[in-house]
Amino acid sequence: MGALTAGVPATLTLATCPVGVDTSASTILGGPQGAYSIYISGSDGIAEVVKITGGTCTPGMTNGTIQFIPANNHTVSGGSPPTGYTLSSATAGIQEAINTACGTSQTYYDNSNCKVVIPPSGELSGMNGYNIYDTIYFHSNQSILSGYGATLNHYGRGPCLQLGNLLSSNDYVSNRIEGMMFRAPVYQTATGTLNTNGTAVVTAAGISKFGTNWASGSNILINGTAYTIAFVTATLK
Repeated sequence: MGALTAGVPATLTLATCPVGVDTSASTILGGPQGAYSIYISGSDGIAEVVKITGGTCTPGMTNGTIQFIPANNHTVSGGSPPTGYTLSSATAGIQEAINTACGTSQTYYDNSNCKVVIPPSGELSGMNGYNIYDTIYFHSNQSILSGYGATLNHYGRGPCLQLGNLLSSNDYVSNRIEGMMFRAPVYQTATGTLNTNGTAVVTAAGISKFGTNWASGSNILINGTAYTIAFVTATLK
């Protein structure tokens, strides 16, 4: 894999595409950029989550591609073997399990009748649990997501778990979520204190059809972060 440059679209070729990969970036399965993301870490750049925006990868495919736009630089150093960044699941494999068991059809009602079980993660002391870096989308109908004994450590800025997509509340119904515990190990604010009122956005640009836009300005959101609009004042439309 080559070096990644902040803000520059990247296409990577994977020797074997992982089970549960989704390159559709479909709003039917999640938010405005789809439901599937990966976690980039292990280089001298800042670890980050990136949404998969396209590519040719399907589960098990050899030499398939994934496409995304990194917000940070990630380098590759020489040597044998070379060292650099690592790609991994942004949701501890949970989104991949949902994609595999429930489906990733562009026809929402075809994604249905599944049961996904998150195994117990051990005692609550310390930081035991599954590290979640982006929102998990449970895009299925008449299905169960079970996690008795499992703790989800959510490091993202948005919700840890979204039932259905952000397109329509009627697309995915009659589901049951049971057993799991949610935990926020860090505070996602500029001051390090909990902000229960969310973050004020100074300026915004983009299409807001799905209740999501692009953020910039003096707030805790990094450039290019998608956010969900809770309400809009007269000065920000």
